[in-house]
This record gives sequence, C-alpha cells and structure tokens, in this order.
Amino acid sequence: MSSKEKLEKLLAERILIIDGGMGTMIQSYKLEEKDYRGERFATGQAI
Repeated sequence: MSSKEKLEKLLAERILIIDGGMGTMIQSYKLEEKDYRGERFATGQAI
C-alpha cells in the first residue's frame, strides 16, 4: 500500500492532524494571544 493510499484510508476513518514546517514559520512572526484571538474571541467568552 502506498503512502498516499495509507493516508486516504486514515482520512476516511478519522480526523488527522498533520503538522509540518508551518508552525515554525508562524512562530517567527512573534504573535501574541490577541493576534490569535482576533475580534471574534477578544473577550475570551465561549461561543
């Protein structure tokens, strides 16, 4: 079974979280909590 086939099989069965270099790139922006919250979640209130 190829890597693509394995991935497709897993995607059909469950939610997958695939992490890569994107997190490292985002960290270089030195974001703060307010940057992640945005206007919608600025007050910290649950939806």
